[in-house]
Amino acid sequence: MAATAEPVSTPVIRLADHSPAVLAAIAFAILFSKPAVLLVRDWWNDPDAGHGLLLAPLAIWLAWRSGLVPARPARVSGALILTGAVLLRYLSGLAAELFTMRVSLLMGAAGLVLFWYGWRQLLHWWLPVILLVLSIPLPDIVTSSLALPLQLRASRWGAALLEFRHVPANLSGNVIQLPGRQLFVTEACSGLRSLTALLSLGVLVGGLWLRHPAGRILLVLSGLLLADHLTPQAVEGIARLLIAHRIDGVIATNTTIERGGVKGLPRADEAGGLSGRPLKARATAVVAQLAKVLDGALPIIGVGGILSGADAKEKIEAGATLIQIYTGLIYRGPDLVAECARALAAVERRPSHA
Repeated sequence: MAATAEPVSTPVIRLADHSPAVLAAIAFAILFSKPAVLLVRDWWNDPDAGHGLLLAPLAIWLAWRSGLVPARPARVSGALILTGAVLLRYLSGLAAELFTMRVSLLMGAAGLVLFWYGWRQLLHWWLPVILLVLSIPLPDIVTSSLALPLQLRASRWGAALLEFRHVPANLSGNVIQLPGRQLFVTEACSGLRSLTALLSLGVLVGGLWLRHPAGRILLVLSGLLLADHLTPQAVEGIARLLIAHRIDGVIATNTTIERGGVKGLPRADEAGGLSGRPLKARATAVVAQLAKVLDGALPIIGVGGILSGADAKEKIEAGATLIQIYTGLIYRGPDLVAECARALAAVERRPSHA
Protein backbone atom coordinates (compact mmCIF):
# COMPACT_ATOMS: atom_id res chain seq x y z
CA MET A 1 0.00 0.00 0.00
CA ALA A 2 1.18 3.47 -0.72
CA ALA A 3 1.62 5.66 2.35
CA THR A 4 -0.29 8.88 2.36
CA ALA A 5 1.02 11.90 4.23
CA GLU A 6 -1.36 13.54 6.62
CA PRO A 7 -1.83 17.24 6.08
CA VAL A 8 0.07 19.40 8.54
CA SER A 9 -2.11 21.92 10.30
CA THR A 10 -0.72 25.42 10.63
CA PRO A 11 -1.98 27.96 13.11
CA VAL A 12 -4.20 30.57 11.54
CA ILE A 13 -4.23 34.08 12.94
CA ARG A 14 -7.72 35.38 12.61
CA LEU A 15 -7.93 39.14 12.46
CA ALA A 16 -11.46 38.97 13.78
CA ASP A 17 -10.17 37.57 17.09
CA HIS A 18 -8.02 40.67 17.61
CA SER A 19 -10.25 43.26 15.98
CA PRO A 20 -11.54 44.75 19.28
CA ALA A 21 -8.01 45.37 20.54
CA VAL A 22 -6.89 46.76 17.17
CA LEU A 23 -9.88 49.08 16.99
CA ALA A 24 -9.30 50.24 20.57
CA ALA A 25 -5.64 50.99 19.80
CA ILE A 26 -6.58 52.95 16.67
CA ALA A 27 -9.24 54.93 18.54
CA PHE A 28 -6.79 55.68 21.36
CA ALA A 29 -4.13 56.87 18.89
CA ILE A 30 -6.60 59.16 17.11
CA LEU A 31 -8.17 60.60 20.26
CA PHE A 32 -4.95 61.21 22.19
CA SER A 33 -2.57 62.03 19.34
CA LYS A 34 -2.67 65.77 20.04
CA PRO A 35 -1.72 65.59 23.75
CA ALA A 36 0.98 63.04 22.91
CA VAL A 37 2.50 65.26 20.20
CA LEU A 38 2.36 68.37 22.41
CA LEU A 39 3.96 66.46 25.29
CA VAL A 40 6.86 65.24 23.16
CA ARG A 41 7.30 68.77 21.81
CA ASP A 42 7.64 70.16 25.36
CA TRP A 43 10.08 67.40 26.28
CA TRP A 44 12.23 68.45 23.33
CA ASN A 45 11.98 72.24 23.67
CA ASP A 46 11.52 72.92 27.39
CA PRO A 47 14.63 72.30 29.56
CA ASP A 48 12.42 71.91 32.63
CA ALA A 49 10.59 69.03 30.95
CA GLY A 50 13.51 67.37 29.16
CA HIS A 51 13.66 64.46 31.60
CA GLY A 52 10.57 63.07 29.88
CA LEU A 53 12.70 62.15 26.86
CA LEU A 54 14.44 59.62 29.09
CA LEU A 55 11.64 58.58 31.43
CA ALA A 56 8.91 57.79 28.88
CA PRO A 57 10.94 55.42 26.63
CA LEU A 58 12.45 53.84 29.73
CA ALA A 59 8.97 53.27 31.20
CA ILE A 60 7.79 51.61 27.99
CA TRP A 61 10.87 49.37 27.93
CA LEU A 62 10.42 48.39 31.58
CA ALA A 63 6.78 47.50 30.96
CA TRP A 64 7.76 45.36 27.98
CA ARG A 65 10.57 43.68 29.92
CA SER A 66 8.38 42.82 32.91
CA GLY A 67 5.75 41.32 30.60
CA LEU A 68 2.20 40.24 31.35
CA VAL A 69 0.95 38.42 34.43
CA PRO A 70 -2.09 36.15 34.73
CA ALA A 71 -4.95 38.44 35.65
CA ARG A 72 -8.68 38.87 35.21
CA PRO A 73 -9.80 41.81 33.06
CA ALA A 74 -11.52 44.60 34.95
CA ARG A 75 -14.05 45.52 32.30
CA VAL A 76 -16.22 47.80 34.42
CA SER A 77 -13.36 49.72 36.05
CA GLY A 78 -11.53 50.01 32.75
CA ALA A 79 -14.62 51.29 30.93
CA LEU A 80 -15.32 53.87 33.65
CA ILE A 81 -11.74 55.19 33.60
CA LEU A 82 -11.75 55.26 29.80
CA THR A 83 -14.99 57.23 29.84
CA GLY A 84 -13.50 59.69 32.33
CA ALA A 85 -10.36 60.01 30.21
CA VAL A 86 -12.38 60.79 27.08
CA LEU A 87 -14.47 63.42 28.91
CA LEU A 88 -11.35 65.00 30.42
CA ARG A 89 -9.69 65.00 27.00
CA TYR A 90 -12.70 66.78 25.49
CA LEU A 91 -13.02 69.38 28.27
CA SER A 92 -9.28 70.10 28.38
CA GLY A 93 -9.32 70.56 24.61
CA LEU A 94 -12.05 73.15 24.94
CA ALA A 95 -10.12 75.00 27.64
CA ALA A 96 -6.73 74.52 25.90
CA GLU A 97 -5.33 73.25 29.21
CA LEU A 98 -2.27 71.09 28.54
CA PHE A 99 -1.79 69.46 31.94
CA THR A 100 -5.27 67.92 32.19
CA MET A 101 -5.01 66.94 28.53
CA ARG A 102 -1.85 65.00 29.34
CA VAL A 103 -3.43 63.46 32.42
CA SER A 104 -6.27 62.23 30.22
CA LEU A 105 -3.64 60.50 28.04
CA LEU A 106 -2.33 58.52 31.01
CA MET A 107 -5.88 57.83 32.24
CA GLY A 108 -6.79 56.43 28.83
CA ALA A 109 -3.74 54.16 28.79
CA ALA A 110 -4.50 52.96 32.33
CA GLY A 111 -8.12 52.33 31.38
CA LEU A 112 -7.07 50.18 28.43
CA VAL A 113 -4.74 48.14 30.63
CA LEU A 114 -7.53 47.57 33.17
CA PHE A 115 -10.10 46.71 30.51
CA TRP A 116 -7.94 44.07 28.85
CA TYR A 117 -5.66 42.83 31.64
CA GLY A 118 -7.03 43.95 35.03
CA TRP A 119 -5.77 45.55 38.22
CA ARG A 120 -3.07 42.98 38.85
CA GLN A 121 -1.36 43.90 35.60
CA LEU A 122 -1.54 47.61 36.35
CA LEU A 123 0.00 47.03 39.80
CA HIS A 124 2.66 44.82 38.19
CA TRP A 125 3.62 47.82 36.06
CA TRP A 126 3.81 50.22 39.02
CA LEU A 127 7.33 51.42 38.19
CA PRO A 128 6.62 52.33 34.54
CA VAL A 129 3.39 54.02 35.63
CA ILE A 130 5.19 56.22 38.18
CA LEU A 131 7.90 57.12 35.67
CA LEU A 132 5.26 58.13 33.14
CA VAL A 133 3.51 60.29 35.74
CA LEU A 134 6.81 61.99 36.61
CA SER A 135 7.47 62.67 32.93
CA ILE A 136 4.47 65.03 32.75
CA PRO A 137 5.55 68.64 33.40
CA LEU A 138 3.69 70.42 36.16
CA PRO A 139 1.68 73.46 35.05
CA ASP A 140 3.09 76.88 35.85
CA ILE A 141 0.23 77.67 38.21
CA VAL A 142 1.14 74.63 40.32
CA THR A 143 4.88 75.30 40.39
CA SER A 144 4.35 78.95 41.30
CA SER A 145 1.92 78.01 44.07
CA LEU A 146 4.30 75.36 45.41
CA ALA A 147 7.57 77.30 45.25
CA LEU A 148 6.92 79.93 47.93
CA PRO A 149 5.26 77.61 50.49
CA LEU A 150 8.09 75.11 50.03
CA GLN A 151 10.69 77.84 50.54
CA LEU A 152 8.97 79.03 53.73
CA ARG A 153 8.59 75.49 55.03
CA ALA A 154 12.23 74.72 54.25
CA SER A 155 13.18 77.92 56.10
CA ARG A 156 11.26 76.82 59.20
CA TRP A 157 12.77 73.35 59.10
CA GLY A 158 16.27 74.74 58.61
CA ALA A 159 15.92 77.15 61.52
CA ALA A 160 14.50 74.40 63.73
CA LEU A 161 17.36 72.03 62.88
CA LEU A 162 19.93 74.71 63.60
CA GLU A 163 18.35 75.45 66.97
CA PHE A 164 18.24 71.72 67.72
CA ARG A 165 22.01 71.68 67.18
CA HIS A 166 22.34 74.73 69.48
CA VAL A 167 23.16 77.10 66.62
CA PRO A 168 21.55 80.53 67.21
CA ALA A 169 19.13 81.17 64.36
CA ASN A 170 16.47 83.83 63.84
CA LEU A 171 13.93 83.23 61.07
CA SER A 172 12.57 86.11 59.01
CA GLY A 173 10.42 84.83 56.14
CA ASN A 174 12.75 82.76 53.98
CA VAL A 175 15.92 84.27 55.47
CA ILE A 176 17.68 82.56 58.37
CA GLN A 177 19.73 85.01 60.42
CA LEU A 178 22.92 83.40 61.75
CA PRO A 179 25.54 85.10 63.89
CA GLY A 180 27.25 87.54 61.54
CA ARG A 181 25.63 86.24 58.34
CA GLN A 182 22.40 85.36 56.56
CA LEU A 183 21.21 82.18 54.84
CA PHE A 184 18.81 82.83 51.93
CA VAL A 185 16.75 79.70 51.41
CA THR A 186 15.50 80.95 48.04
CA GLU A 187 19.05 80.83 46.71
CA ALA A 188 19.99 77.62 48.47
CA CYS A 189 17.03 75.73 47.00
CA SER A 190 17.83 73.79 43.81
CA GLY A 191 14.28 74.22 42.56
CA LEU A 192 11.42 71.98 41.58
CA ARG A 193 13.20 70.93 38.38
CA SER A 194 16.09 69.39 40.31
CA LEU A 195 13.63 67.89 42.80
CA THR A 196 11.73 66.19 39.97
CA ALA A 197 14.92 64.80 38.45
CA LEU A 198 16.15 63.55 41.82
CA LEU A 199 12.77 62.00 42.61
CA SER A 200 12.72 60.25 39.23
CA LEU A 201 16.21 58.87 39.76
CA GLY A 202 15.33 57.67 43.27
CA VAL A 203 12.16 55.94 42.05
CA LEU A 204 14.05 54.28 39.19
CA VAL A 205 16.98 53.03 41.28
CA GLY A 206 14.72 51.95 44.13
CA GLY A 207 12.36 50.11 41.81
CA LEU A 208 15.13 48.26 39.99
CA TRP A 209 17.53 47.34 42.78
CA LEU A 210 15.75 47.64 46.13
CA ARG A 211 13.12 45.10 47.14
CA HIS A 212 11.92 46.49 50.47
CA PRO A 213 9.48 49.44 50.25
CA ALA A 214 11.16 51.23 53.17
CA GLY A 215 14.49 51.21 51.35
CA ARG A 216 12.86 52.67 48.24
CA ILE A 217 11.27 55.47 50.24
CA LEU A 218 14.53 56.33 52.01
CA LEU A 219 16.37 56.41 48.68
CA VAL A 220 13.85 58.79 47.14
CA LEU A 221 14.08 61.10 50.16
CA SER A 222 17.89 61.18 50.18
CA GLY A 223 20.27 63.13 47.98
CA LEU A 224 22.39 66.25 47.88
CA LEU A 225 23.77 68.32 45.03
CA LEU A 226 25.01 71.90 45.38
CA ALA A 227 24.37 74.47 42.67
CA ASP A 228 27.30 76.74 41.85
CA HIS A 229 25.29 79.99 42.08
CA LEU A 230 24.90 79.81 45.87
CA THR A 231 26.00 82.81 47.89
CA PRO A 232 29.03 82.38 50.18
CA GLN A 233 26.71 82.63 53.18
CA ALA A 234 24.51 79.87 51.80
CA VAL A 235 27.51 77.61 51.12
CA GLU A 236 28.81 78.07 54.66
CA GLY A 237 25.37 77.45 56.16
CA ILE A 238 24.95 74.26 54.13
CA ALA A 239 28.43 73.09 55.09
CA ARG A 240 27.56 73.37 58.78
CA LEU A 241 24.34 71.47 58.21
CA LEU A 242 26.30 68.73 56.44
CA ILE A 243 28.46 68.30 59.52
CA ALA A 244 25.53 68.47 61.93
CA HIS A 245 23.61 65.76 60.11
CA ARG A 246 26.62 63.56 59.35
CA ILE A 247 26.16 63.56 55.57
CA ASP A 248 28.56 61.15 53.85
CA GLY A 249 29.83 63.54 51.17
CA VAL A 250 29.10 66.53 48.97
CA ILE A 251 29.42 67.25 45.23
CA ALA A 252 30.47 70.78 44.32
CA THR A 253 29.15 71.89 41.98
CA ASN A 254 26.24 71.30 39.64
CA THR A 255 25.75 72.98 36.27
CA THR A 256 24.79 76.65 36.40
CA ILE A 257 21.92 78.69 35.02
CA GLU A 258 24.08 81.82 35.12
CA ARG A 259 25.28 83.15 31.75
CA GLY A 260 27.96 85.65 32.80
CA GLY A 261 30.80 83.49 31.48
CA VAL A 262 29.31 83.23 27.98
CA LYS A 263 27.68 86.63 27.66
CA GLY A 264 27.71 87.89 24.09
CA LEU A 265 28.49 84.50 22.55
CA PRO A 266 26.18 82.75 20.06
CA ARG A 267 23.39 80.79 21.76
CA ALA A 268 24.35 82.25 25.12
CA ASP A 269 20.70 82.89 25.94
CA GLU A 270 19.56 79.29 25.45
CA ALA A 271 17.88 77.71 28.46
CA GLY A 272 19.34 74.85 30.48
CA GLY A 273 22.34 74.10 32.66
CA LEU A 274 25.76 75.37 31.56
CA SER A 275 28.83 73.21 32.15
CA GLY A 276 32.52 73.29 31.30
CA ARG A 277 35.07 76.09 31.46
CA PRO A 278 32.66 79.01 32.09
CA LEU A 279 31.91 77.76 35.60
CA LYS A 280 35.44 76.58 36.56
CA ALA A 281 36.39 79.57 38.70
CA ARG A 282 33.11 79.69 40.60
CA ALA A 283 33.08 75.91 41.14
CA THR A 284 36.62 76.03 42.51
CA ALA A 285 35.67 78.88 44.84
CA VAL A 286 32.76 76.83 46.23
CA VAL A 287 35.08 73.84 46.75
CA ALA A 288 37.56 76.06 48.63
CA GLN A 289 34.87 77.53 50.85
CA LEU A 290 33.40 74.13 51.65
CA ALA A 291 36.86 72.75 52.45
CA LYS A 292 37.51 75.65 54.82
CA VAL A 293 34.31 75.11 56.79
CA LEU A 294 34.22 71.31 56.65
CA ASP A 295 37.93 71.00 57.59
CA GLY A 296 38.17 67.37 56.49
CA ALA A 297 34.93 66.27 58.17
CA LEU A 298 33.63 64.69 54.95
CA PRO A 299 34.85 64.20 51.37
CA ILE A 300 34.29 66.82 48.69
CA ILE A 301 33.92 65.81 45.04
CA GLY A 302 35.14 68.71 42.91
CA VAL A 303 33.27 69.19 39.63
CA GLY A 304 33.12 71.96 37.07
CA GLY A 305 35.39 73.11 34.24
CA ILE A 306 38.06 70.41 34.50
CA LEU A 307 39.53 70.30 30.99
CA SER A 308 43.21 69.72 31.82
CA GLY A 309 45.51 68.24 34.41
CA ALA A 310 46.14 71.72 35.77
CA ASP A 311 42.40 72.18 36.31
CA ALA A 312 42.22 68.89 38.22
CA LYS A 313 45.21 69.92 40.35
CA GLU A 314 43.54 73.23 41.07
CA LYS A 315 40.41 71.48 42.40
CA ILE A 316 42.44 69.20 44.69
CA GLU A 317 44.55 72.06 45.98
CA ALA A 318 41.35 73.98 46.69
CA GLY A 319 40.27 71.18 49.01
CA ALA A 320 38.53 68.52 46.92
CA THR A 321 39.05 64.90 47.92
CA LEU A 322 38.05 63.55 44.52
CA ILE A 323 37.35 65.06 41.12
CA GLN A 324 34.66 64.33 38.55
CA ILE A 325 34.99 65.09 34.85
CA TYR A 326 32.25 65.09 32.26
CA THR A 327 32.34 67.94 29.75
CA GLY A 328 36.12 67.71 29.48
CA LEU A 329 35.88 63.97 28.84
CA ILE A 330 33.50 64.64 25.94
CA TYR A 331 35.85 67.13 24.28
CA ARG A 332 39.21 65.52 25.07
CA GLY A 333 38.44 61.85 25.56
CA PRO A 334 40.38 59.34 27.70
CA ASP A 335 43.63 61.29 27.30
CA LEU A 336 42.25 63.77 29.83
CA VAL A 337 42.02 61.02 32.45
CA ALA A 338 45.69 60.13 32.03
CA GLU A 339 46.70 63.79 32.12
CA CYS A 340 44.74 64.38 35.33
CA ALA A 341 46.26 61.29 36.94
CA ARG A 342 49.78 62.52 36.16
CA ALA A 343 49.01 66.00 37.46
CA LEU A 344 47.51 64.68 40.70
CA ALA A 345 50.27 62.19 41.42
CA ALA A 346 52.50 64.89 42.92
CA VAL A 347 49.80 66.88 44.69
CA GLU A 348 50.16 67.14 48.45
CA ARG A 349 46.64 66.44 49.63
CA ARG A 350 44.91 67.77 52.68
CA PRO A 351 44.42 65.42 55.67
CA SER A 352 41.65 62.92 54.87
CA HIS A 353 38.35 63.04 56.69
CA ALA A 354 37.80 60.91 59.76
